[in-house]
Amino acid sequence: MRYPELIAQVTFKPNCDLENTRASLIIRRIARLCERVSCYPNNVGGDTGTISYLRDHGLYVRFCSTQPEQVLLTIRSSFYVETCTLVHDADDIPVYEALLSTADEHWTHDATRPSPAFQSGDDKRNSELVRQLLHFDDVRRRLRACALRHPEDRELDDVAFLQEKTADELRTLVARSRMQPFKSITASLQSLTTSYATRFNVEAELKVTATDLEVDQSVLGSLEEIIKRLIRVYIRESIESPEERRAAGKPARATIHVSVETDGATVICRCEHDGRAYQAQVAGKLAQERGLLTRDLSTYSESDIGRIVLMPHFLADSEDRFGTAFKMKEISSILHQSGGHGSIRNTEHGTVEVSLFLPVPFIALDVALLRCGTNEIAIPAFRIERFERFCAEHVHAPQDSTSKTPKENSFSYQSENGTSYPLINAENSPLGAARPRLVGFLSCREGHAALLIDEADGYEHVVVHPLPRTLEREVTGVNSMGFALLADGSPRLVLNVVLMIAALKGGVVDA
Repeated sequence: MRYPELIAQVTFKPNCDLENTRASLIIRRIARLCERVSCYPNNVGGDTGTISYLRDHGLYVRFCSTQPEQVLLTIRSSFYVETCTLVHDADDIPVYEALLSTADEHWTHDATRPSPAFQSGDDKRNSELVRQLLHFDDVRRRLRACALRHPEDRELDDVAFLQEKTADELRTLVARSRMQPFKSITASLQSLTTSYATRFNVEAELKVTATDLEVDQSVLGSLEEIIKRLIRVYIRESIESPEERRAAGKPARATIHVSVETDGATVICRCEHDGRAYQAQVAGKLAQERGLLTRDLSTYSESDIGRIVLMPHFLADSEDRFGTAFKMKEISSILHQSGGHGSIRNTEHGTVEVSLFLPVPFIALDVALLRCGTNEIAIPAFRIERFERFCAEHVHAPQDSTSKTPKENSFSYQSENGTSYPLINAENSPLGAARPRLVGFLSCREGHAALLIDEADGYEHVVVHPLPRTLEREVTGVNSMGFALLADGSPRLVLNVVLMIAALKGGVVDA
């Protein structure tokens, strides 16, 4: 089915400032929703001379999409957009005098990517790599189809196999070339916190807890943008002045804490502050008014309501009515465009926490290489608190084998300091150790656990790949987050510590 090409006129609110930057951001936001997208004037991102035209006439967006209503809704929900209306006659569009060529040449015609004005050199190179890889995949499919039509030709079959292997290696290399460490953005986050705190006369300190995590640059870019917006909202709206904080019995200096970790093919970022509380009940009443609740409001927890709050466009037109907690509609939009989701809640220790969950194709991190019986496994290094020498006398059987509570009906291991930990690989475990020499103590937000280990083979920095569906059934009892190829080319299953600890407690984990 061929979808019509539409033109929309976007006007900006008075005193918007940086109209050309706002216009370029709009094009970026809708690009993934469109088969083709272009704008007039075409170089708004790089030409400040377009500002006066944008103020007087607005931005004209030409697009073709399978979901044009969503495109228009996305434009309307953008910052500083006043109106978005369809243009039925392109001849009615005022001429941008700085362009001397014909009208059609003013538009950017590229069905596969945004205008070059919106792309950095690295983006262009990566896009070229991706296009070449797609072409390579097309050749691979044709070669494989040819080999299937000629099963008697063993040489052709061998060539097709080698070509598929090469394609997999190229795909991994392209993915790795796009990976960047999270710590590369911490300096800019610190700088923003300092400058914004000074601007709004508050005292705030940023603490960042992150592993040596590496993620795709597009995911890192989305994370950086969201965290910066959160920091601005926290300082501008949620953190009290030093005098107010002292009067409330708080330290004069507020703390913003950002932590990043992984759970399978998901990056989890938690941004926490000790300022004013999140108004969960107010948010719940708004959700109820909009008909978004499927049961009585009293049965929803703060986390349940928090998930609804960060749904796309839930916060539109709510700021004037409900204030502080509803200043994050752009954050929910960025999350949605990245394929992620989030939640907001008041924690038990008196802080407000926003949790962000973003899917990633690859994750790079340090893992410990371990052996448990016949299983060679890997565990993210940041999940390991410490190792101890194994002592058989420290293993304790369940006190009541008839108990229906998972926690009470599990084996435990007592550490050298006397602390008791539930045991992950006790009797009948698929990860059972044959002759354990070590005990590894694992931790996450959900709790702690112990793992009996036959051998520890050291540490390695690896890329974790999603587990192929053909192998998922064979390892379902192990709770894996994927597999890694080691330096010697051998595969290792990477365990998901969060899910394993949650299974011991009989609970579920938000992911």
